[in-house]
Amino acid sequence: MDADDTALTVLDEALSSGVEESVKEFGGKALESVLSEAVAGILAATLAGAAKALVGALWDKASIERKLGRIERKLDQVLYEPLHTATTSISEILSAPLPQNQDEEAHFAERLNRIAGKLEEAYSFAPPGKKLLVRFYQALVVALQRGGAPSLAVYVNEFRTVASHLNKEAELSELNAGKFRAIAIEYGDALKDYEGLPPQEFRGIVVMPGASEAQQSSKYWDASKAASDIADQKRTLARELELYTEFVIKLAEIQILW
Repeated sequence: MDADDTALTVLDEALSSGVEESVKEFGGKALESVLSEAVAGILAATLAGAAKALVGALWDKASIERKLGRIERKLDQVLYEPLHTATTSISEILSAPLPQNQDEEAHFAERLNRIAGKLEEAYSFAPPGKKLLVRFYQALVVALQRGGAPSLAVYVNEFRTVASHLNKEAELSELNAGKFRAIAIEYGDALKDYEGLPPQEFRGIVVMPGASEAQQSSKYWDASKAASDIADQKRTLARELELYTEFVIKLAEIQILW
């Protein structure tokens, strides 16, 4: 499973949107508080509402034109139909009254099975850079299915592997930030040797003593900040993926449809 930037960016934006929708719909409950309430085994309706908000946000943020790219149009169309169907169907299922008899339960189960089949086909056709996005949808569907735990366990392991990889990348970027920062400080310290010296002329060009060191120091400070920003971004994506993972696990545990 590739830690695909497009899919993770989509999740990042979808989770932010999901939090906003939860705040609007449930009187100030952010997604984190939805999870804590779900752990206590209460407010399944809140969990269902957050799931509906999230699947809608995933679709909105994964807009085929904007996020999946303008190349491979034919392949994008292959992904468009199952993702759109999954979004619509999950939203309808979560908006409908709970099934009251075996026939209604069978209808819900059949719809979820159909969606799962379409998503599995989409996953098989998706290139590596788009498979993770399909997995986000698949995890939501199997979390709603009765008996979906084995499939969800596979997806959860994949998500945790990606999150672990992101955290390792963050650690490496933080190490690089520290190395660049140390070099910048060394160049900065070297500037002290030039304090008080007058400008010098070299082949008609006036050169400030220590100008080269100052330039190098500035360059490495910039590199340190860039590496630190990347580390923060990777950690944020890992944390959000872990949050999403815990969300679908709790959704499956509560079995809100059955």
